[in-house]
Amino acid sequence: MESVKSIGEILECPDLEQNAGKPGIESVKGDLIFNQVCYRHENKSYNAVKDFSLKVSAGETIALVGASGSGKSTLMQLLIGFIRPQQGTIHVDGHDMNAIDLRTYRSAETECPQPDHSRPHNLCGGPSSHDDS
Repeated sequence: MESVKSIGEILECPDLEQNAGKPGIESVKGDLIFNQVCYRHENKSYNAVKDFSLKVSAGETIALVGASGSGKSTLMQLLIGFIRPQQGTIHVDGHDMNAIDLRTYRSAETECPQPDHSRPHNLCGGPSSHDDS
């Protein structure tokens, strides 16, 4: 049911696609910079993401790890371009995401979320003593 809600939010978002006249990109190398990014969800009194900065070089692997509600999904939505930062900037391969046609960007990038059921067998801790039976 949560996925239906998320799709509804995307479809109702008035500023999701403001791509007219913006240049497209053909491929994504993978250099990524979040610079002092802030985002607050509508009707919330706190920022889901506050002053977040991160630099990731092409080919580098990272993991977003944190408690439920810590901003991981919000960061992914920002990276995909489904929501826009209210402060700060996101650059992909030197391109400000506000200045590119996000449709072309999305066709060139991939997200690999880790499902909840895989937590007992994660890369950091290996198999845990957690029994799913």
